[in-house]
Amino acid sequence: MVVATYVYDDPDHPFADRKPAAIYCDVLVYTQMTGGRTYLVRGALVTQEFASIQAGVIHKPRAATQTIAGEALDPSRPMDPAQLDGDHVLLGFIDDKRAQAVILRAIPPPNQGVGHEDAPVGQRMRLILADGDPLLFRHHGVLAGFSDDGSYIIDASGGNRGAIDASGHEVPSPAGGAVQVRAKLSAGVTLALVSPSTGADAVTQTLGQGGLSVAFGSLPGRLTLSGAAGSLMAVPGPAGAAAQFGGGTNTLVSTASLVSYLNSQLIPWAKASFTPSPAGGTPPPRATPAALGSPQVLVP
Repeated sequence: MVVATYVYDDPDHPFADRKPAAIYCDVLVYTQMTGGRTYLVRGALVTQEFASIQAGVIHKPRAATQTIAGEALDPSRPMDPAQLDGDHVLLGFIDDKRAQAVILRAIPPPNQGVGHEDAPVGQRMRLILADGDPLLFRHHGVLAGFSDDGSYIIDASGGNRGAIDASGHEVPSPAGGAVQVRAKLSAGVTLALVSPSTGADAVTQTLGQGGLSVAFGSLPGRLTLSGAAGSLMAVPGPAGAAAQFGGGTNTLVSTASLVSYLNSQLIPWAKASFTPSPAGGTPPPRATPAALGSPQVLVP
């Protein structure tokens, strides 16, 4: 059971004089063997999945602070490790020396996932038969990984600061829950939807130095900008290149009809309505949108 963690600049680090880059923990070692003793191992090195000079995994085990029943941690009296909120870990010892302990792996605690028994797998850490074979990662309420059907999932809606209440439940937090994607401006970000029948990109969306572009492949589609009142603008794909304007009730028009309407009615109306009158002259009659007759275009 992890009872304390130490990072690079921690003033209480057991090896502060060496400035080690790795994470270290104090671990309460317990056994259920008859006659076995509980003892404390100071400064156990935390191993990671992989680590090199400029690459690796960063994971800091959770140190116990209380019991699931809400009792404060008290090393001076016996406590059931299964009821503590810290990480359960497997220790190894280099050359069988207690002073060279390393944390090899984590072991799921008996109360893992408390409070999420009815949540989807990943938010619920206990695997059941219906979940199949997922590969998921969860930290501070944020879930990422692969579902049994091969879908990639990112769910940050439950993001929190990692605090746990007296019953072992996560404490909701207004902080966190954001998803950030950063890329070089010159490289951009591309999202492609692939046709399952052909394997070709059906819709490709690219955001980069040239702005936002959406390309439709062999699959006809429509780009829509929507607001609270409905579609603000929608541009169908190549099979009928057209545009849609307005909110609420909208009228679909072809590009040719739109250009014809602009040239024949809308532009002349604008010129007549906003051209200053000559001194002493009579202003031209002001048209209104309702007077612009077109069964093809709705002017909001």
